[in-house]
Formats: sequence, C-alpha cells, structure tokens
Amino acid sequence: MTSNDFGHINNLGRAHTNALKQTWIALIDAISKETSLQGKQIADSVYGDELFRAVGYDNPDVLILRWLRSRKWNVNICVSQIIQTLKWRHDWGVQELIANDERAISQEEITTGKTYFMGHDRYGFLRRRTTGRVNLDRVYESGRYFFGPDYTFKIFKASGHQVNLDNTSVFTTDNLQVHLKISFQYYVIKEDLPLLHAAYDIKYEPIITLNAKEAIISTCSRFDTDEYINNRDKIWLEIYFGVKRHLGKRIEYIYNYKSKKINILGGSCCIPNCKKNCPKCPIHEQCMSDCKPREQGCKKEEKGLFVELRYLQLHDIDVPERVMERRLLGLVRDLEKEKEESLNQEALVKKQTDILVNQFHNNATQSIAFSESQSKLKRERAKADALKTISLARINGLASMCTTLGITQAKHINSVEYLQTLKDSKDNITYSIDFTHAILQNSKLT
Repeated sequence: MTSNDFGHINNLGRAHTNALKQTWIALIDAISKETSLQGKQIADSVYGDELFRAVGYDNPDVLILRWLRSRKWNVNICVSQIIQTLKWRHDWGVQELIANDERAISQEEITTGKTYFMGHDRYGFLRRRTTGRVNLDRVYESGRYFFGPDYTFKIFKASGHQVNLDNTSVFTTDNLQVHLKISFQYYVIKEDLPLLHAAYDIKYEPIITLNAKEAIISTCSRFDTDEYINNRDKIWLEIYFGVKRHLGKRIEYIYNYKSKKINILGGSCCIPNCKKNCPKCPIHEQCMSDCKPREQGCKKEEKGLFVELRYLQLHDIDVPERVMERRLLGLVRDLEKEKEESLNQEALVKKQTDILVNQFHNNATQSIAFSESQSKLKRERAKADALKTISLARINGLASMCTTLGITQAKHINSVEYLQTLKDSKDNITYSIDFTHAILQNSKLT
C-alpha cells in the first residue's frame, strides 16, 4: 500500500476527513480525562508525550489513520485502542527500553532462573522443575516473575494459531471432488486453558486442525459444484460457521436401547465477551445463535475444544478440469438450446405477425369496399332525389305557367310540355316558331 491508496493520507474522502477530525477531538478529550489536564498541558502530559514519541518524525495524521483503518473507521473504538496503547507504552517503559536497547536486560538473572519473562503473545502455567508438577490454579500473562530457580513456565500460545490447509479434498452433492485451499486462525480461551491442558496438554494443535478439517469436509458436502463456482461468499460463510460450531461444541452419541435411537448430547458454550443481537459487529465477535451464556455455568462438555475461531480465509477452489469442461459443454448446449428456442420464437412471431398483417389488410380492403358501396349508394340516392326534385319543380312550374297563361286544354298543355322538352334536349336541334308554321333547321334557335 502507498500513501496514494484510498483511505490513506494523500487520498482521503470526505467521510475519512471527518472521521480523522472527530478522532483527534475525541483523543484530546480522552487524554484530558485520563490526565486531568487541559489545553497545552495535554501535549506535555504522560500520554501526550507517548503519543508524539510514537509518531516520531512522521505526519501525526498518518498514525491516526492507521488506527482508524484497523478499526474500520469507528472513532470510539479507535480512540479506546489508542489510549490502551499509550498506557501500555507508559507502563512498560517503551521509551526507556528503546533508549537502553538490550543492554538493560540482565542476562545473569535470566540464566540463574531467578526471574522469568513472559511476553504478550504467551500464556503460562507455573511448573516445578524437580517434580514436574504443573499448577493450574492461575494462568500467567505477560510480565516479569520472581519464583526462584526451581520454577519455570509451561507455555501456551496466546496469539493466533495459524493453520493452512493447502489441499483439502471435499465431495459435493453431485459426487464430484473439489480441492480447497483454506487458512484460519484460532485462539485459546484463557479461562478454559486449564481444561485444555488437562485434556490435550500442549499437543492440542493437531487435534484442533483435525477437527477443523472434519468440519470443513462435513460442511462442504452440502453444496453442489455449481455453488462452488457461482456462490463463493456463501461457501466461505458456511465453512466459517461450520468450523466455529465444531470447535465450540463436543457431541457425544449415546444409544438408547428402549427407543433404539441415537440421542445427541452436549451443547455449545458462548465464547467469552461475545455480543448478542449485534448484526453490525464483526462475525468473530458475535455469539452463536444457540450458544449458552457462560454466566449460566457451562459444563466442561459444553466448552468444546476450548478454543475460539476468529478468522477464516477461503483461497483457491480447484474444480477438476473435466468438471469445468463438462460445465462449459453444458453451457454451450444451454446456449444452443436457447438459440433454437429464440429461432423458433422468431419464426412463431413472424407467422403471427403475417397473420395480423393479413387480418389488417383484409379489414382495410373490406372497409374500403364497404365505404365505396356506401358512397355509391348515397350518390345514386342523391341523383334520384335531385331528379325527383327537378321533376316536381318542372311539374309545378308547368302548372303555374299554364295557370298564368290560362291554358286549360290538355292538347295545349301537351304542346307546351313538348316545346319545353325540345328546349331541354341535348341534341343539336334548334327551332323557331311563328304564328302559322314551325320549321326545323340545323342553325341555332334565334
């Protein structure tokens, strides 16, 4: 990582900047509360001096950002950790140790056995050299102890135990073998250390590893090969909780001869200081859903293997080559099947579209023909009505004219009507009338 990475000093977002400001304010308040000092006096206080000596020549924000990133940008937890670190530096005299180097350690006292140094990464039981007897009444932590040359410590690791399973073979629900590369870290539970010593002495690590491997194999057998390829997060989470339950729970099988059934006895005791109903907490800090609180008095059988699983990493998932080839072949076949379905669907849609086009075309043709017939009918009716109106008007006009002229005889009326017909004729006919003769001629009527 570099200072230009996101969340580092040269690449801070708005939320990072706000968290940094809040941390400085909360840290100054916390140091003021611890030392009962205010203002400029805080910088010269014990914790203020330790803080800036820890910074050295670096940018103070760089150190605070390192704590913030380690605590997931939680200001309260970050400030609490900084205060604990400053207390530790002061109590153990880190500055004095740095100044004096290894010359401050008396090698003579160490070789005589008068004193014993216990580091922060160890637990220990007091053991007598002459008898080999181990006192399990107290678990010793870091510090310098004076017991005399006949006593020493039986050491247990207080830091994380690293386990690497490079090639764990598991079977899936479809009877295929998958190889997993898994790492996990577990810690011994301090208050259960006497029980761990009584059960396994210092040779507990192979037993823990074997039980974890059994839990992994048992958990992984519930999934098929596709889930290993497509749902890695689910696999990791199930393996984590599977190992956590297995290490935290001993199961004894007792056969009931009356019911002829196997009863599963045992239980699971909560890890110390775990948190219930805290979905936002890291999963290693959460209590198991069915665990028994330690305040209720857990029995030895309910404390499992006396260790706590905190972290687990799922690295490589090695699916056999033939499985991948089979999967790819299946995917190709699925794509071909999908292609055929698409082509069939396309042909069906085209056919349905042609049917709809023909239907619309037929409906349009029918509508046009119907409209033309209706318009023709209306035109003929209009012509008939017009002819009727003209005929009636002609009859009425002829009657009016005859009445006005005093023509009453039928032959005279017929003559007038004949003359009117000749006048309205479209043939090339002209006529002229005098008082005695009617002469037909080809010239226009004058």
